[in-house]
Order: sequence, then C-alpha cells, then structure tokens
Amino acid sequence: MVFILAFAGCNTEDDNDNGGGSGGGGGGNTTVNTFTSCGGYDYVTDVPEKTYKGVLCIADFLVQENNAGLNYQQIEYKYYFSTFFGEGLHRGSIRWNGNLGNNEIILITIRAKVYNLNGDSTGYYYFYSPIFGDPENDWSPDVSGSPAWDEFFTSDPNGNNYISELATKNLFINGFYLDDLYPYEINNQMYDYE
Repeated sequence: MVFILAFAGCNTEDDNDNGGGSGGGGGGNTTVNTFTSCGGYDYVTDVPEKTYKGVLCIADFLVQENNAGLNYQQIEYKYYFSTFFGEGLHRGSIRWNGNLGNNEIILITIRAKVYNLNGDSTGYYYFYSPIFGDPENDWSPDVSGSPAWDEFFTSDPNGNNYISELATKNLFINGFYLDDLYPYEINNQMYDYE
C-alpha cells in the first residue's frame, strides 16, 4: 500500500543553516552563487517494514565564485531508507541535466533536512556523497549501505554530532522524509549562496 503524503514545489534557498550568505567579491564585484531546492517524497508502508523514499533536486544551480564556472539546470537526488532484520538501510543515486557551465562537478556532498510526517523539522540533517559524473540524465549506481544506527543523521548543519541510536530508531518508527536539498560541498570546495 502506498500513501503519497506530500510533494514540495521548488523554493529559492534561503536556509540559515548554509554557513553564510552570498559570497562577496572585492572592488564592487559581487559574486553570485544561487540555486533552488525542490522535490517531493512518498511514504510507503509494507508491513512489518517501513520505507521512506523521495526524489529531491537542486535547480538553476549557479556558482560563479572564484571562477568556479558551475551552472546546471538540475541535479536530482533519489533516496531510499528502510530496515532489514532490525538494521537500518539507506541507498541513493544522483543524476544531472543541462550543464551550461564551463566546468563540471566531479565530487559532491549534499545535505538535506529531516522532517517528521507532520511536516515539522526535526532539527536533524542527512549528508550524502553520491557518485557523480555519469552521463546526463542517467542515474548513478544505486549505492546501498547499512551504517550503525548512530551514524545516520546529525544534529547540526556541518555534519557533526550524530544523533543517538534511540533517536534514529524513533525516526524510523514514527516516519520521516528529507527536504531542502543543499549543495554542501562541490569539488572539495564550500560556497555561500544567496
């Protein structure tokens, strides 16, 4: 049985957890780094296991700071969380389209906020470094993993302070989804966005 609980439209990123505002240049040269966070999720229940999945995206991604030359129409991240014999599982893949820039993304770390099924922020974050660089419009290999229960989510936007096993298990029991996708690190470089 499948219940679709929500679909989030695209919103301009104004996240206060992004490590700062827009990047600035010297001598009146304003550096502009921007993107729009978008996507949605499904909640699927398959008794006795629960599954949480969705597809998030970063649209109109532009990084001009330090001549980065990055400009993508869209980067999509597909996530999947479940349990198997009492252990937490996650997997994810990524795809892109419309590279309009002078350079390419080789490495990426993305961050998403964790929400409960009522739509309230839990104050937790999920970080993921998927394989990037597959051909345009092709999903990257679906990388699966089963980390320890206390290595899924963090309590701060910089990827520190993993939450406890009990808190993670409670999320899996009560339900959650990811939203507000953020390009945390690109090609080993962090940027600020307007």
